[in-house]
Amino acid sequence: MEGAEFAAAEVLIPPPNKAFPSTLVYASNRNEGTSEDPRGDSIAIFTLDADGKLEIVNQFFTGLRQVRGMEFGGPDKRYLVASGLVGDGGVAVFERVGQGAEFVEVARNGDILNLASFVWV
Repeated sequence: MEGAEFAAAEVLIPPPNKAFPSTLVYASNRNEGTSEDPRGDSIAIFTLDADGKLEIVNQFFTGLRQVRGMEFGGPDKRYLVASGLVGDGGVAVFERVGQGAEFVEVARNGDILNLASFVWV
């Protein structure tokens, strides 16, 4: 989008559970402002209160470019898998920590050069 500073591709709101009791909103950001960040694209993490007000609590950099697909899965929706764009693609899996407002990388595969969608079974 012309003039946009960030371009969200995916917005996820996993249901609260015992491990992650707060409602958090996760939005992928393509690019950092009008340029690419050497840390890759970020995922912005927001709290969502009862009135629907969003407040940013963290911005996590994925090391991926042009993040498109993301999905939560595993026990307690603990893991987030994300994929990047063709050419600079790849897939990474992150574990939610810090009450869900932070991530730790647990796996990465840079050989997947196409966008991917994910289904947790």
